[in-house]
Amino acid sequence: NNFGASFQGPGNEGHLENLKGWSSRGGLVWLWYYTIPYNNNFSGFLPIGYFDRLAEDYRLFKRLGVKGYQTEHDAGIYESHHLADLHSWVLPRLQWNPDQAVGALMGDFCRAYYGKAALEILGYSSDLEKATKAVTLSMRWNPSDADYRHVTPAFLKAAGERFDRAE
Repeated sequence: NNFGASFQGPGNEGHLENLKGWSSRGGLVWLWYYTIPYNNNFSGFLPIGYFDRLAEDYRLFKRLGVKGYQTEHDAGIYESHHLADLHSWVLPRLQWNPDQAVGALMGDFCRAYYGKAALEILGYSSDLEKATKAVTLSMRWNPSDADYRHVTPAFLKAAGERFDRAE
């Protein structure tokens, strides 16, 4: 499994074929869908951009006739990583209607939730998406910190500056 790519991306060919096979049987297909990789150290999550990937996956699931989801993502249970509130708001809306523009959904939430800081949070999320897409290493299920190659010193510096401005 490659958490850095959609179901249709590199490293996920087996999962895509399995999903197509189940969908072709004409029954009710439900997914347990992990949105981010997990490692053995729950406090050690590093950020990964995934909104564009999720929107693409949900559109694929709709085309293949998937009827329901158990979406597992960081919901801020232990600590809130990955802008958990934003994700918790956007994900069910994509499930209900995957044809919505994910950027518009994110913008709606960020303006209401973050107020004047919305543009910086959206900019950070956009930077994270771009950095994640630029990584050629497959993001596996149980990654080490070294697998998060998109989290570079330059990325962290820019993110810190965005969060300072947001604050």
